[in-house]
Amino acid sequence: MKRLRALQASILLSMILLITLLPQASTMRGIQLASKSGEVLNLYTDYYALVIGVGRYTNGWPDLPGALKDSQEVA
Repeated sequence: MKRLRALQASILLSMILLITLLPQASTMRGIQLASKSGEVLNLYTDYYALVIGVGRYTNGWPDLPGALKDSQEVA
């Protein structure tokens, strides 16, 4: 029962992150850098990342209390 609840919580958290972050993805895609000559370089414009912040573990693994905050900062 605990495993099922942990799985449900992980799925719910993943869905919440996807719903809140997807609208921002179109405006935040890629990295722009300027070369020494002034040319603009677009990096990582065709890549996506799925960031999941789960910090509650079982079977002897310690919890990670900052996992959700960390995943939000990475996203």
